[in-house]
Amino acid sequence: MLDELHDQMRAWLAEDPGVTATEILELLKAVDPERFTDKQARTVQRAVKQWRAREARRIIIADTAAISCRYSERVGGRERCSTASGLTHRGSPTAVHR
Repeated sequence: MLDELHDQMRAWLAEDPGVTATEILELLKAVDPERFTDKQARTVQRAVKQWRAREARRIIIADTAAISCRYSERVGGRERCSTASGLTHRGSPTAVHR
């Protein structure tokens, strides 16, 4: 039912991540009042919940990658951090304190 409008809904959510499912439904009703009614409230709520879950996972994965670079392996006295793109960042030589 919402398949062809998912891109539009994602755009609204990306523009204002705090927008509620009720507000999204109101926007959908404004786009096509004959097609969308309050009966679609739960469907829109599920779609918004799924979008927010995907965004949260994306943010967590990005933060995890950034954090893991801090604890990167040391190769030849230099830090090495591989990114998701496969590029390697090298830091300055550091002394190992025991």
